[in-house]
Amino acid sequence: MNTLWALILFATVGAIFCCKARAAGPAVLFALAALGMFVFTGTGQEVLEHVAHLRISAAGAR
Repeated sequence: MNTLWALILFATVGAIFCCKARAAGPAVLFALAALGMFVFTGTGQEVLEHVAHLRISAAGAR
C-alpha cells in the first residue's frame, strides 16, 4: 500500500512540474493517473462514498 501512495505522490508531482513547464498534455495524463490510483485505494472509495452521501443529503434538503 505504501508503494501505491508513493506512485500517487509521484504522479501528482509530475503533474505539477508539467504545469509549471506549460506542457498540458503530460500534466493531464499525470493528473488522471494520480486520480485513478487514488480512486482505486480504500481511502479513495471512502471519499467517494462520503461525496455520494453528501449529494443525497443535499438533494433531500431541497
